[in-house]
Amino acid sequence: MSTFLHDGTFNGLLTALFEAYRRGEFPEFLTREGGERSLFEGSVVVIRADAVKAARVWEGVRARISPSARAVIVAAWLSEEPGVDRLIFRHLRGIIDAPGDAARKFGAEALELSRLARKVARERERVVQFLRFRMTGDGTFLAFAEPLYDVLAGVIDYLADRFENESWLVYDTKREIGFYHRDRRVSEILPGDALPPPLVATLECRDVDEKERQLQELWKSYLEATTIRERLDARPRRERLPARFWKYFEEK
Repeated sequence: MSTFLHDGTFNGLLTALFEAYRRGEFPEFLTREGGERSLFEGSVVVIRADAVKAARVWEGVRARISPSARAVIVAAWLSEEPGVDRLIFRHLRGIIDAPGDAARKFGAEALELSRLARKVARERERVVQFLRFRMTGDGTFLAFAEPLYDVLAGVIDYLADRFENESWLVYDTKREIGFYHRDRRVSEILPGDALPPPLVATLECRDVDEKERQLQELWKSYLEATTIRERLDARPRRERLPARFWKYFEEK
């Protein structure tokens, strides 16, 4: 029983598919580094992402399915659901082997990918709705998020257009990645990146603008004065604003 072990990136998954065709051998089990392993694991083939090989596979996919269908695959990947790599692997293999087979394009695997893509799209909208910025001492607006899925990159174009004249930093505390916007340019922050001291201070909230503190206190005082405790209903609040976002709100 052969197992393909890829590096956990989307390019790594595409490279695994390339290697399967090149070897003429498809794995009985596919997993990523740190992922679940088969109980009956035989030979293990370690796959490292290769941008050239991944591009060749993706070009083949582009020639066979529509842009919207490709977007569904990418969105499903961002769900990070266990086994999504195997699901995409099987789906892409079916598309390549039988490009005109409607059952492959609209079968059980495609439906599951669509379900995951919808969940990712909803989470992206929640992040856009509930992202909250605070101003730091150097004038940078800082926002933290911990989305269920890897959607932070999907909101950056919106933020760059909405706040094009501001300096801001958004950071995913779960995945330790972020995006820093300054002078209309966006820089990506990856785990392990060495950051300049001012940006580290911003990220750690060591330097919060005094006016920002005053506005936060004023906002909390206003809410305290206008809230009618007897009419509070936690159920619709949880339905409209998931509890996992409450920690980012001053009015929590």
